[in-house]
Amino acid sequence: MLEGLVVGQLSLVVILIFLGCIIYPSTTCIYNAFFHPLRRFPGPKLWSTTYLIRHIYAMRGELDWKLQSFHSKYGPVVRFSPGELSFTTEEAWRDIYGHKSSPLIKDPIVYNSVKMGADGATSIFNADHDSHVRIRRQLGHAFSDKALREQEPRLKSYVDLLILKLRGVAESQQPTDMVRWYNYTTFDLIGDLAIGKSFNCLQDNDYHSWVSNLQQGIKIGPYIRTIATYTDFNRLWRILAPSAIQKARLNHEIYVRQNAEARLSKGISEERRDFMSYILKNRGEEGGITDKEVAANCGFLIIAGSEAPATAMSGITYHLLRNRDALQTLTREIRDAFQSEEDIDLSSTSHRLPYLLACISEGMRIYPPTPHIPPRRTPPRTMTRIAGHQVPGWTSVGVHGLATTTAEWNFHRPKEFIPERWLPSATQQASSPFFSDHRDAVQPFSVGPRSCLGKPLAYNEMRVILTRLLWNFDLELCEENEGSWLEQRTYTLWDKNPLMCRLRNIRGDL
Repeated sequence: MLEGLVVGQLSLVVILIFLGCIIYPSTTCIYNAFFHPLRRFPGPKLWSTTYLIRHIYAMRGELDWKLQSFHSKYGPVVRFSPGELSFTTEEAWRDIYGHKSSPLIKDPIVYNSVKMGADGATSIFNADHDSHVRIRRQLGHAFSDKALREQEPRLKSYVDLLILKLRGVAESQQPTDMVRWYNYTTFDLIGDLAIGKSFNCLQDNDYHSWVSNLQQGIKIGPYIRTIATYTDFNRLWRILAPSAIQKARLNHEIYVRQNAEARLSKGISEERRDFMSYILKNRGEEGGITDKEVAANCGFLIIAGSEAPATAMSGITYHLLRNRDALQTLTREIRDAFQSEEDIDLSSTSHRLPYLLACISEGMRIYPPTPHIPPRRTPPRTMTRIAGHQVPGWTSVGVHGLATTTAEWNFHRPKEFIPERWLPSATQQASSPFFSDHRDAVQPFSVGPRSCLGKPLAYNEMRVILTRLLWNFDLELCEENEGSWLEQRTYTLWDKNPLMCRLRNIRGDL
């Protein structure tokens, strides 16, 4: 009889567990869809029931395209999971990111799961408020106007090498992938500036092994966020992550740390100024940046400083080659502005080429280098006003880059590449169909106290590289890229397809 009672009790426990596995998720989904504080915000109802759907699309590299389609259907604000809202207006940029006194905080699920140093040292990416202010103050010296002018000879040397290599490509009459050439150049330059060591991608006509591992490692990001949402990420990562991935991540951290330490050991270089020459000025002082933090930030600077300009130039090149009128206008402007290639520098490209600046702005609008949402959290137990909406506490919010810059409520003919929308004829004349475009909705480097420090450097690179490219070469898009290049997945950054082009050297053997 006792045995039967035990068996009966065990059966009851199994039944209760089974029912719990069904009832709890079901009731949670029903609550999220119909009773959650965010239930009044528009969006796909199924996505509001569980985080799992948004994570699946993120891991597949399709989340940003889905969010763009949701905004097209539901409008400027979309709820795309139980606790996340995506915004797409100028006002949202200001309310979420733009104020130093803003009550919004970083989303800990994202930022706390990303460590840029093997020893857990703080980078500017995952720093808390006080550390961020301190680190940004120190790094900011390396991106000042004075620093950028002093770095110009180094930028010129890498662009010289790029043009030399492309002349060889043009002579071979073989198609070439411009995505790789842009990445080679930006990685070599940022490596030289950040750790005093070029990756020699241009010299070797290939990616450095560390660069290749880094680009592949970016795809791990959505998986990390999924794990971090439901678990103690750091502990689970050590237990479950494949050894090859853990090794690649460790090698990345070791490579950056060793090279950063080697550069640190040389101290301030007055003859050949780089980022370290400015960062180390307050080394060891109160409020300065520690050596461990220097190494952690070098890794982040290399990623951010290489991917954004290379991605932007890839998108600009693609859209120019797909819009022959714009390409001809820009090519004519560049070749009329300079009699000699030596005249092409930071100053001349910023003052003589208004159509180039318009093309850069339009390229980063229609193909933003960072298409995702930089997430923030509203303070708990209070309502926060964002773009005219009262948002409950502890909600993940952000502006979605791709959906915002291609939204019809922000731009006239938003899916078309039209550089003229950025010219004075459009911005100052009410008769222009583009006069009412919301240009401040385009913020590829974000806004506010956590905006990207490298914005001036990125613009310098893009202006000089694109100018010298079109001064030297005629470009033609290969047929395989005519309509398919934009069919890309996104993993925080674009997983860019090869951009195959043919080059013709119009300067002979100069």
